[in-house]
Amino acid sequence: MFATFIKISKTKGNNSQAEKENLLINLLLESTNEEAKFIIRWIEGNLKISAGEKTMQKALIGALYE
Repeated sequence: MFATFIKISKTKGNNSQAEKENLLINLLLESTNEEAKFIIRWIEGNLKISAGEKTMQKALIGALYE
């Protein structure tokens, strides 16, 4: 899980938002319900710009409908 957060933080450049969304989707799909709750709360608490919110929203939708 920690390695995925590191990848997300280091992802930059063209198509980086889509890559981050995919990393978040996979992280949420592979986590337990309790882990997913913690991840979502932690990410929401650390969002600083609206682009981050959109990435999180897309990742959550993707994880719910996979």
